[in-house]
Amino acid sequence: MEVIDKKRIEEIDPHAGGEFALYVPSSGILDPMEYTIALAENACMNGAVFCFESEAEDISRKDGFYEIRDSKGAVYRTRWIVNCAGMYASKLSAMLGYPDYPVKGFKGEYFVLDKKAGAFLSIPVYPAPNDNGGFSTHATPTIDGNVLVGPDSYITEGPEDYAVTKEHMDGLFADGRKMFKEMKREYFIRNFAGIRWKRVDPQTGAVLDFMLESDDAHPNTVNLVGIESPGVTCALPLARRAVKLLIEKEKALTGGF
Repeated sequence: MEVIDKKRIEEIDPHAGGEFALYVPSSGILDPMEYTIALAENACMNGAVFCFESEAEDISRKDGFYEIRDSKGAVYRTRWIVNCAGMYASKLSAMLGYPDYPVKGFKGEYFVLDKKAGAFLSIPVYPAPNDNGGFSTHATPTIDGNVLVGPDSYITEGPEDYAVTKEHMDGLFADGRKMFKEMKREYFIRNFAGIRWKRVDPQTGAVLDFMLESDDAHPNTVNLVGIESPGVTCALPLARRAVKLLIEKEKALTGGF
């Protein structure tokens, strides 16, 4: 990594905004949809079974096993539970006997720009961190040749509130032009919203770090809460930590694995 000036920015990508930047040549982009599907296919090949459209409604423990009852009335019996339920992870955490960690949904809206705009951007362009240590609107090329501009960030109470608003779209347009000079209205082809569920301090409301835990008070469980951005980047390292905890606990219980 290196700090570069405006002249060097224009050499790397003349359409990126900014007076100076931290240049990270090793950064990259991927398609999160294809990535998720690929991980699911790999899990299926290794014996995973998916139960779609089924919500866990109750979890109990008996004779060294957990019983999970779902919204369809089915009961699943398992030795281990890994809670990685995203926006519902805190709810599942409480079912397992861990704290019902306070979480807040931080909603962010995005523009999708036409591939004509993609011709003007070759690398992701992020602003400097804000006063809270987070990033606001940035411009990111996609592997398909489009450009994503966003997100903004504001608190939402709805767990699946994915509506977009003109007010926030207008704000994104103003902020986006600072990062990507070729952001023009004629390139707008789509917009969407996503929600990052952050774990927060119940007293101050300050955002807390990811939670990954496993302890003897809650046997045979791995609990992950507040896994938000950059959760996709962290997905495999977090999975490896979860598996390592599971193996360590299993070895201690059985003397081998």
